[in-house]
Amino acid sequence: KNKKFLNTKKSFFDNKKSLNIYKKSIKKNRDKLKKFGSKISKFNNKIVFWGAGRLFDGIMKYGNLKFSKKFKLYDKHLFKYFKRMHNIKLLKPSELSSLSKNFNIVICSNADYNQILNEARKFKFSKILSYKKFIWLIKWEN
Repeated sequence: KNKKFLNTKKSFFDNKKSLNIYKKSIKKNRDKLKKFGSKISKFNNKIVFWGAGRLFDGIMKYGNLKFSKKFKLYDKHLFKYFKRMHNIKLLKPSELSSLSKNFNIVICSNADYNQILNEARKFKFSKILSYKKFIWLIKWEN
């Protein structure tokens, strides 16, 4: 609401239109996540969420995802600083190898998707999806 900030040409948000577009985009993405929890509970496979950052946090917060023993969580950096995120234990790399035969990977990252995909393949995971593809896949499963 700061008129001086909104009217500054040097500012990224130089008008209300930019802010409204961003607001609509955030709402649209959060609405997509709302069905994530109910859809994933119908998905019978075990899942390792790879990436415990803001996207995973958004899935937990807006996706109505409830804790389940069939969920695991891995983040190659955050496990050094945290033991749990959203009541799910953060796995260490040494714990990841034993899961490759029984678990699917859902990559919770946009920027590092290709890097994570290659790392997951090195751990011998074969079923690997981005969170966006997973949402699309489970949408058509029912």
